[in-house]
Amino acid sequence: MSSSAASNQESFDQVSFADNPEPRCACLLLVDTSISMEGLKIAQLNAGLQTFRDELMSDDLAVKRVETAVVRFSPVEIVQPFTHRRR
Repeated sequence: MSSSAASNQESFDQVSFADNPEPRCACLLLVDTSISMEGLKIAQLNAGLQTFRDELMSDDLAVKRVETAVVRFSPVEIVQPFTHRRR
């Protein structure tokens, strides 16, 4: 493993699973932000992302279990690595 890859990883002592022992469910949102998505399409995508967030945050069990990552393409970029949301 390269030193740069190792520096990007969290050690287990920095991660507190004791605060949330719930099983996790990974959710990857792959979003198209290419030029073909301009106008109404990108507005609908943004509205859908906001609805997804609102629904997730309103569900007590889901907010503890779902870890979400966002990857966009055109160009490909990891916008948000997997994270656990807290209220």
